[in-house]
Amino acid sequence: MKINDYIGRPWINGKHDCWTLVRDIYRDHLNIKLPAIVIDADNLRQVLKAFEDNDNLSPWQPIPVPEHLCLVFFTPGHHRATHCGLWLDVMGGRFLHCHRKAGVVFEDRVTLEQNGWCNPRFYRYRQL
Repeated sequence: MKINDYIGRPWINGKHDCWTLVRDIYRDHLNIKLPAIVIDADNLRQVLKAFEDNDNLSPWQPIPVPEHLCLVFFTPGHHRATHCGLWLDVMGGRFLHCHRKAGVVFEDRVTLEQNGWCNPRFYRYRQL
């Protein structure tokens, strides 16, 4: 997987957002087609509902420690997730995610938290 193919891709609401990045990588590198979650990323209520919807979460199993290419949910300092990305076991382990301020970035945990993304929760995909 060439991480540089993704880094710098701009964040575009509804076209290139955090979930789209996860979907693209799972499709391109794991041959897994994840469903689209079509929401207005500027609408916090829609984001919270999408990330808490059992239909969206049913194929994901919580795991205590990250695994390569696992899904990660983040919070901006509160208890409910509003952002997602992927954990990659490269360079000591880092997060690949796409957010509105910078597009796709590849950050270590310290940088991630300095940028306001906290409380990562890790999930493994399991086909039902």
